[in-house]
Amino acid sequence: MTTENIHHPKIIELCKRLGVPFYAGVGIIKCIEGAILPYSADGNIVKYGRTVLATAIGWEGDPDLLLDALISSGWVNPDDGEEYEDDNVFLSWNPTESQE
Repeated sequence: MTTENIHHPKIIELCKRLGVPFYAGVGIIKCIEGAILPYSADGNIVKYGRTVLATAIGWEGDPDLLLDALISSGWVNPDDGEEYEDDNVFLSWNPTESQE
C-alpha cells in the first residue's frame, strides 16, 4: 500500500469490521506489509499461523477476528475457495495496487 492508497475503501471496511479507528486500520496493513510480507514471498501471510500473524503486528484481539476481517474486507483471498480455518491453507495477500 502506498500513501496514495491509505483512503482505499478496503481500509474503511477493515476498520468497520474490526471496530477500530481509521489510523489503526492503516497501521494494521502497514504492519503486515513490513513485518509479515518479507517472510512470505509466496504471499501466504498465515503460513506460520494466525496467532503469529496477530502477534507480529501487535493485534491484541482475537486472531480469528483479525483474519476474518482481512478476508471479508478483501485484503486476503483464500486460495481456490478453500476453508481457511486450518492455518495451513494458503491465503494470498491482495494489495490495493492490484485493484481497479
